[in-house]
Amino acid sequence: MAATNPKGILFFAALFPQFVGTGPGLAWRFLALTLSFAACTLAAHGFYILAAPWASMRLRGRLSPAVGRKLGGALFVLLGLGLLLA
Repeated sequence: MAATNPKGILFFAALFPQFVGTGPGLAWRFLALTLSFAACTLAAHGFYILAAPWASMRLRGRLSPAVGRKLGGALFVLLGLGLLLA
């Protein structure tokens, strides 16, 4: 997933090398960090996959799609304002 995502490319190109360091065993440290990054990504996506049916059942019938879209839009506006003020 991160190979085609610009954020992933920037992370691996700019920030990731700072955590690997230099010296002997560079390939092993790089491999360990890459595998741990991949494991965290898979765990996060797996959580989303497992949580989606539960969330769908809990939210179904409670809100109309129009109200859900408006609430989602309002949340993004609030997040944008929060970033602006931060």
